[in-house]
Amino acid sequence: IAGAATTGLGIVGSVVGNIASNKVYQDKVKALEAQKEKQLLENLKAELEALKLELANVNEMPDCPNGSSGEYPNCDCGDKAFNPNTNECYACDKGRTLQTRDGAKGCYCPSGTYWDDSEDKCVALPQGCTPKCNPDSPNVRVLIDCSCECGNGYDYEEATQTCKCEGDNKREKDGVCETVTVVERLIQGESIVNTIMTSTQTDNVTLDSTALFEIGKSNLRDEAEDALDEFLQGVTDNGLQNCKIEIVGYTDPEGGSDHNYDLSVQRANAVREYLEGKNPNIEEIKARGRGEANCTCDLDTGVLQIPVGKENDPDYSVCRGKKPQSVVPDGKRYAPCRRIEMSMKCEKVTTEEQRESTSST
Repeated sequence: IAGAATTGLGIVGSVVGNIASNKVYQDKVKALEAQKEKQLLENLKAELEALKLELANVNEMPDCPNGSSGEYPNCDCGDKAFNPNTNECYACDKGRTLQTRDGAKGCYCPSGTYWDDSEDKCVALPQGCTPKCNPDSPNVRVLIDCSCECGNGYDYEEATQTCKCEGDNKREKDGVCETVTVVERLIQGESIVNTIMTSTQTDNVTLDSTALFEIGKSNLRDEAEDALDEFLQGVTDNGLQNCKIEIVGYTDPEGGSDHNYDLSVQRANAVREYLEGKNPNIEEIKARGRGEANCTCDLDTGVLQIPVGKENDPDYSVCRGKKPQSVVPDGKRYAPCRRIEMSMKCEKVTTEEQRESTSST
């Protein structure tokens, strides 16, 4: 019995010893993990301080260029424009003239002209063109079909026919509408609780008008509504928020330019009206029509848009044997040009809780 008791005590002692040894090991692991977390936090704080110092250095105001007056960034270069990014005075060129807009001088296309990116200069508006927007408004661009869009990151607001830079993550800087990152907002003193990442996601979707509408009509088919419902569900399933969608309707040249322009507007509006109010994650939807614009045999892809076996089909034959960039002639049919294009810009916000949930599954 004594031997058994001794043996039993030995087993108990061994178990107790193992438990004690494991506890010491676990305590060391916890201490190491706490030390690593502390070091990571210290590194992050150091990086933020370095960024703050860098921003402070950037924000030191330089002197205005020689021969100019005023204080940076409001330097007056006389008969020249001022570029705050390079801190230089420059002469207007490519048809632009020196004009004062919103209290600041700059080089802009004169009235009756617009900036053509393809020609890299100001060109005259097409004869008889009366754009809905004011071509002289800042950041507004009048396109060749007299429709309007915005440059430099701004969004075109149909109601006011002006370019806007609005939203919690947007800011205007040196004439450009920028997206502000989370780190920048933290440095600026904003409180962003549990947010570890905000990413902007963009996507472009092209829909065949033949699948959406009857020929010559703007009423959505039943199957078109099913496709749009799937699109809306995809926005939710992918965790997208604050989505801004622009819908643009196009046609081919058959039927006359006036009729086609009206039809493209009606079809774009039909898609907009169906999507509006159906998903709380969609913040804004705009729609416009461009009629026969951009109707080329390749739709700017570099490849003829003719399916195999459709070379002799009346909907495609006009581009058979032609160079990809060939423009479809007036009055001709070409199915790929009959389309709805949707461009979407959304935010995908990942929080600490979402990251932990993802890592635990």
